[in-house]
Amino acid sequence: ERIYVLIVNTPGECVIGGEASAVKALVNRLGCHWFPLGGVSTVHCELLRPVEQAYRELHLFPTSAPAGIRFFSGGWGRAYLPERETAAEAIVAQASDRLDFPRLIHAAYEAGVRVFLEMGPGNSCSRMIGRILEGRPHIARSLCASAQEPVTNLLRVLGLLAAEGIPVDLSPLYHEVEPAINQPEPRQASGGPRIRIPITGPSIFPSRGNLSEPETTASNQAKDSAWSKPSNPTVMDLSWEPA
Repeated sequence: ERIYVLIVNTPGECVIGGEASAVKALVNRLGCHWFPLGGVSTVHCELLRPVEQAYRELHLFPTSAPAGIRFFSGGWGRAYLPERETAAEAIVAQASDRLDFPRLIHAAYEAGVRVFLEMGPGNSCSRMIGRILEGRPHIARSLCASAQEPVTNLLRVLGLLAAEGIPVDLSPLYHEVEPAINQPEPRQASGGPRIRIPITGPSIFPSRGNLSEPETTASNQAKDSAWSKPSNPTVMDLSWEPA
């Protein structure tokens, strides 16, 4: 009693909350590893239900979905079209019931998503996606990973994406200089650091398809089967001029 499963992170990890003494008693009974989280929150459980309608009305705004982007709801665990009503309902859904992160990731994967970029801070979602999709071809990277040099980490992620054939705009790094990525001889900023990124494994996108278009199960299976096929190593050279 007075304990709620708030978030399912992975098949073997979850977030619980509730009355403090009851939570501690459950942890002691389970004998599991646990990490206390600070702060008080009343989301991801039924405690929101008494104010659900007011909470929904708080999030009703004029909303239109940008073209070419698929949105997935953490509360519903599926894709949806964010409009005025549905956007508010999606926010209520994630606040009034537990979040099932594996369900969300599996839904995105079945829809053809193979690249997951975490904006940060930290890399907790990338770690969880790696556990959820373990053994299945995918990329999960954080642009703001903890304990890593920020610019170096960003360039490594960009290099990995470019090596996989995903369009990457590097022009903001080069002060209106032609990006080095499409040139036979990579340009190195004078006196600037340089990163050499070998990508030696097989690509998860052998067909270099359009990620914005939904894919069929057959095409996904064909892509996944190519995971074990050999491919030519790719090396990305990226450099930048410190400000």
